[in-house]
Amino acid sequence: MKNSTHTALRQSVSLAFVAFATVVCTIKANAVDITYTDANGVTWSYLKNKDGENTVTIGTSESDNLNDSSSGDARDDKTLEVSAESIPWKFTKDGVEYTVSRIGHKAFYSDAKLSGQLTFPDGLKNIRAGAFYGCTGLTGSLTFPDSLKSIGAGAFRSCRNLTGTLTIPDSVTAIGRHLSFGTFEGCQGLTGVPKIGSGVT
Repeated sequence: MKNSTHTALRQSVSLAFVAFATVVCTIKANAVDITYTDANGVTWSYLKNKDGENTVTIGTSESDNLNDSSSGDARDDKTLEVSAESIPWKFTKDGVEYTVSRIGHKAFYSDAKLSGQLTFPDGLKNIRAGAFYGCTGLTGSLTFPDSLKSIGAGAFRSCRNLTGTLTIPDSVTAIGRHLSFGTFEGCQGLTGVPKIGSGVT
C-alpha cells in the first residue's frame, strides 16, 4: 500500500509539472508572436526582437542552424501566390509600427509560390540560415542594405533564377559556411566574381 501511495504521488507530481510547463511554454510563445494580415489577405507571422525597440523578425523560428528541422514559416498559407515585393517589411498593429530587422530561420524555405524581385528594407541586420532556401520563383538581382551584418548558411541556396553579380556590403561580418558552398550554392544565375565587402574575414 505504501509503495502504491508513493507511486501515485510521483505520478500526480509529474502530471502537474507537465501541465505547468505546458502553460509556461504557451505563455512564452504567445508573448512574442505577432500576426499581420495584409491588404491581399495574406497573414504573416513575426517574433518581437529583444532590443527594446519595435523591431521584429519575420518568421517563427529563432534558430540559425540550417540543420534544424523546425519550421519557421513567415506566412500561414503557402498555397497562395505572393509577390516578393509585397512582403510587409514594415506594418502597424494595434497602433504600434513595427519594422523588420531580421529574416528568420527558414522563413521562406522552399516557398514555391513566392516570386519576383526581392527588395530588402533599410535597417535589415540579419538574414538567418535557410531563409530563402529553394525559392526558385525569385528573380532579378540581390541588393543588400548597408545595415546588413550577417547572412546565414543556405540563406539563398538553390535560388536558381536570381541573376546579376553578387555584391556583399562592407557592413557584413559573417556569411554562413563558405560563399561558394551552402549560402549561395545552386544560384546558377548569379554571374561574375562575387564582390565581398571588407567586413568579411
